Amino acid sequence: MVKNVLVLGGTAFIGRSFCEALVQRSPIQLTLLNRGVTNPALFPSAKRLRCDRNQADQCKQVLQGTHWESIVDFTGRDDQQIRNILSNCTVDHYTYISSSAVDLSWSGDPLFSMAQNKLWCEHLVTKFASKVLIVRPGFVCGAYDYTNRFEETEGRWFWKGTREPVRPMIRAELLSNLMLRLVCEARVGIVRAGYH
Repeated sequence: MVKNVLVLGGTAFIGRSFCEALVQRSPIQLTLLNRGVTNPALFPSAKRLRCDRNQADQCKQVLQGTHWESIVDFTGRDDQQIRNILSNCTVDHYTYISSSAVDLSWSGDPLFSMAQNKLWCEHLVTKFASKVLIVRPGFVCGAYDYTNRFEETEGRWFWKGTREPVRPMIRAELLSNLMLRLVCEARVGIVRAGYH
């Protein structure tokens, strides 16, 4: 059973939902690493590390020489962000939140560039960490969604202003609970959440 988790991000949208589940349902010690800009008063019992992961010198100052049982990464979008974290610390188990676009987008698709970046991040994480869980969720709907892209009608989610269902889709609460279980069990591999 994992005893402590370093969450990268953790105060907005999916990260916030995950941290709420962790604090409410688990004895795991939570440490947050973020810039301290978004919802800084959340999770007062958590330890905090203030750092902009885009800045290599800040990451080195905050993380160098540290070891973590588990890291859960909600904010990694490019290779340098991954390097800035994992070149300065060691970890037993790393969970990287990727995207279904890695599987489902194609050249010319609006999400293709993001998917390529996410795929490269997946590759780097597996290079740096020995035990890795990759989570590729579909479109995430529900609690704390700041994107204003979706709306719920009678328990179904649609693209806002349309009757077009959101696909692939997973609710933020369901994704958070799934991830919490997988992190606690230190599972490895790729999990496709909200699609097959």
